[in-house]
Amino acid sequence: MINIKLNKNSNIVVGSLRQSQLITTFGAGAMVDFVDHTVIISGIDNWDWANQDEYKIFNQSLQNLLGVQYFVKPKVSAKSAICDKGSADIPASVFPTMLYCPKCKSLTSASSVTPDPKKHKFYCRKAGCPGKGKSQLVPSRFVLVCPNGHIEDFPYYWWVHNGPGEKKYKCNVKNPTIKMYYIRNRTDLDSLVLECECGAKRSMKNASGVNAFADYRCTGKRPWLGDSEECRAHDEHRYMQMRVRSESSVYFPCTVSALTIPPWSTKIAQEIQKLYALFGAEEDNEKFIVGNVKRKFPKVGEQLIKDIYRKIKDGKTHSTSMREIAENEYAAISCITDNDEDDFISHSEAVPEKYDHIIDKVVALDRLTVVTVMNGFKRLTAPESFADKSLSKITKEKRPHWLPGVELHGEGIFIEFNQDVLDDWARKNGARYDEMMSKFKASYFYNESNSNKTSPVYVFLHTFAHLFIRELSHLCGYSSASIRERIYSAYGGSERKMAGILVYTSTVDADGSLGGLVEQAKCVNMEKIITSMLNRGNWCSSDPVCYTSKDQGTLSLNYAACFACTLLPETSCEFANILLDRCAVCGSPENADLGVMNRKK
Repeated sequence: MINIKLNKNSNIVVGSLRQSQLITTFGAGAMVDFVDHTVIISGIDNWDWANQDEYKIFNQSLQNLLGVQYFVKPKVSAKSAICDKGSADIPASVFPTMLYCPKCKSLTSASSVTPDPKKHKFYCRKAGCPGKGKSQLVPSRFVLVCPNGHIEDFPYYWWVHNGPGEKKYKCNVKNPTIKMYYIRNRTDLDSLVLECECGAKRSMKNASGVNAFADYRCTGKRPWLGDSEECRAHDEHRYMQMRVRSESSVYFPCTVSALTIPPWSTKIAQEIQKLYALFGAEEDNEKFIVGNVKRKFPKVGEQLIKDIYRKIKDGKTHSTSMREIAENEYAAISCITDNDEDDFISHSEAVPEKYDHIIDKVVALDRLTVVTVMNGFKRLTAPESFADKSLSKITKEKRPHWLPGVELHGEGIFIEFNQDVLDDWARKNGARYDEMMSKFKASYFYNESNSNKTSPVYVFLHTFAHLFIRELSHLCGYSSASIRERIYSAYGGSERKMAGILVYTSTVDADGSLGGLVEQAKCVNMEKIITSMLNRGNWCSSDPVCYTSKDQGTLSLNYAACFACTLLPETSCEFANILLDRCAVCGSPENADLGVMNRKK
């Protein structure tokens, strides 16, 4: 449950969130609207369960990438349903602290109001209020957001007396009441008026302007951490912006995900990781750790335990990158040998004969584990990458030794394509994507870690994954929002060739999903799904506009791809629904050879 402290003596529960939401949509620093209160989720400094083994998660690749020892899951409520585990003991604070009375239209600070001792709600107690003490106060709609991630209440007093471009007012009333109301029976921002008890009036017109707060300096408030810090954004001519508190631009979490792959996916490796994090890497600890693991797994040979221990120890000092993580995942999944690890179980399936000249391999992942970690967030603009230096911190510690994360279990289908076929297709049709790649490299999406996305092959793989997920949704009853994708495409400058896609479902429940997706990996089902996918992909309700377009999507980074034919929900796409082209898979009416899947034997 999410807890807030309304007085010095007790906390109250305001609502609940799922584990995964506390790592993504509603992580530390995010505002959440519950029934009676709007709160901001606190940082991770008060997660007093962080040292308990049952909440620790290990993923060596992500640990090396982010420079931490382990990850910690949010607490879960034992009373919650298995399919929807709620959070417990997650601290939060009332924010915005400015409250509004719908009856008398006055604005009041939460610190000046005593909450009802039984209902734990804020009520307006102002003299003359038509609500007569029964009007519940609601959170202010507006907040001020800093480009550096700071956030504070909208400065109503400052705006009504000192707002830009209008007459300044001097207020002679001590602790004046400010009212906010609409005029002319309208509900637009220009008709919203602030009126001070001293007589000063000003509308909210232009409050959303880029330079509206050029004269207002950010105070560096971090209510999710309960402190303030120095902010230099104003000196750099980057000013605070007014936002409605529920706008998506108020909070962009930065998350990183990786599969737990062999040898880290075994229960033995997980146990060694726990003991290693507890006792460290001293030589005299090897005997102790190996001995403890041997007692817990008596049927496992001691030498195997030692080998895994030393691999873990060596891995702790090895720095890694997203490229290395992707390449290691690809090698583990595409390995011909079937895997029967604890958190990674897979087997190969026959490739449909109709497409065996294009597809080299189909692998069914009966069980997979994905670790998703949050390492910060941004406001106003999305993070460039996990290494974005301007990320707002979720802890007061300069170098935290753990970060919040969640472990998702599920199943998936991996498809590996013939590299020679894709290389030949790219040589013949690659010039079509020169304009797309040029725009991509000039966009805010591009950074050094995205070099695997700067190729026509990535466009094909990404688009195939989208069409495949949509077809699974059409034919198999899955919600497209419940299936996710991972694209494996070769990085620029790397000798490691990759050409594959993974589509998977996952949940925080330890049982994962129920085998429905793996069933579709069987040869007869795969042929039916791919054939139907191509037939459906040949036509879009927006054609011919869609298939002839080269400027669709965010920043015009899509060609033939729109919501009617290709795009997926945000939760499913790994890269912002960009770099997509239906013609790369299905071809066009004028040129069938544009489509990889139209290649003949």
